[in-house]
Amino acid sequence: MFAHDHFGHGESGPYEKTDRNRCQLRSFHESADDIIARIEIVKEKYPDTKIILCGHSMGGLLSCLVAEKYKGKQSVIFLIIYFILEI
Repeated sequence: MFAHDHFGHGESGPYEKTDRNRCQLRSFHESADDIIARIEIVKEKYPDTKIILCGHSMGGLLSCLVAEKYKGKQSVIFLIIYFILEI
């Protein structure tokens, strides 16, 4: 199992944890490209491994963009999406 750390989130990125630019994405498409690059690295190192991409919240959106950009190459995409409907 591999986990992707979005640029500027978690432990990645060039910003200190107190920097106001932290957790700001420059572009959803750029972030999707980062995920695709990660998938390519994993597939190169483990060519027989099936890829299961799981996205929650913003990761769900990014997973959808990855699916569009990476058509036919991923094995499974699993989205965890929730919403609250106020009546």
